[in-house]
Amino acid sequence: MLRHGIELLDTRKPLQLAQFKPALALNPKILSRYDANRLRVVRQMRYLTHNEHSIYLVLFLNGIAVATPNLKTHFSQSIDNAVDQYRFDRNHRPKGQRPEPLLSFPTGALVHFAVSTREVRMTSKLLGPGTIFLPFNRGDDGGAGNPLDAERGYRTGYLWEEVWQRHSSRACLTDSSRRQASSAGSSPIARPRITSRL
Repeated sequence: MLRHGIELLDTRKPLQLAQFKPALALNPKILSRYDANRLRVVRQMRYLTHNEHSIYLVLFLNGIAVATPNLKTHFSQSIDNAVDQYRFDRNHRPKGQRPEPLLSFPTGALVHFAVSTREVRMTSKLLGPGTIFLPFNRGDDGGAGNPLDAERGYRTGYLWEEVWQRHSSRACLTDSSRRQASSAGSSPIARPRITSRL
């Protein structure tokens, strides 16, 4: 959807929802559309239609939710608490209710991050208790996790200061874009695979 746009009735071509950076900077029109992309962060966004639950942060590209980070610090809670909150408290399909648009696959946010001051995990599909989170870390001297970063003060500073920056976050979406068949198996949909380019 982000890469190829959406088709509307009475339009000759799909409505483009985002312009990705071209490999070569030769076309000023494309570069102008790329610069017009808007990345936004919304704090404490209500995501349920039937109660007041909210998500700490939601990252948007041109009004389309692309990521939901769940933030924890090791001073009070661990990354496992963030993962468990997604698994048990962020129900994408509440019993007796409609699916939650922000949390449902494949129409919701593209990726959900569990973030602490020490490590990052991610998933692209919330399945309740069966949700699998993968590490999104740099590695620590050949091992798991992230190295101590004296300059930033915490181990996951790269996520904020490199991955989620304006040009690199769009590059992650652009470089990793792929097509997947929808869960119904009918028409293919564009679903970016988020990867760390570090």
